[in-house]
Amino acid sequence: GWTQHTQTGFSHNMEWITHHAIDFIHTAAIDQQPFFLYFNPTTPHSSGNVYEALTAYNCTQTPEGVMPNEPIIPLMTQGLGCQAYRQTVIDRAQGSLQNKDLGSIWVDDSVGAILKALEDSGQLQNTFFLFQMDHGQEAKSTLYEPGIRLAQFIHFPAKFSSITFDGIVSTIDIAPTILHYAAINHTSNGYYPMDGQSWATAINSSTVAAYFENNRC
Repeated sequence: GWTQHTQTGFSHNMEWITHHAIDFIHTAAIDQQPFFLYFNPTTPHSSGNVYEALTAYNCTQTPEGVMPNEPIIPLMTQGLGCQAYRQTVIDRAQGSLQNKDLGSIWVDDSVGAILKALEDSGQLQNTFFLFQMDHGQEAKSTLYEPGIRLAQFIHFPAKFSSITFDGIVSTIDIAPTILHYAAINHTSNGYYPMDGQSWATAINSSTVAAYFENNRC
């Protein structure tokens, strides 16, 4: 857990994670290559106190050691500096010191910074952007609905606009869905069958949508 890490000089550091993600995005744009980025925030996870991370640590303290300079991130630290930006996270929580409140604001800012990087590099419209929680909040580690129902949205203007799909989907469907939109299928070299199903088949076919909504378990 983060208790061990804080003893070695770092804690939650969303600026550091976001900075690396943005560097990766800009490098892909320069190289004009397709890319896959898995961005895994550490907040608002309760394994580390988010308020303590915001106040007792700074942006330069990372698992890789101490950075020589603070990362400059549009919509986050740019024009403010690390500590002044982090104070805005605390201020926007309106007095709450709860991990879920402070951490959610911090993650929201990071997602906004990544979307801006995609937009600034001309890749936003043609990027499959999936935001998904890893589990439900109120009944984590159970199979009750509050443990398995989670927040999710997809932004992919090149392929679809505003759509709400009410069928039952699972995390095992993520890979087949991404591969579907990348035009990778059973005829592609190295492809192998997966347990999940592409959501694209459901939003493009009323028959498949009915299966997802009524018969999938």
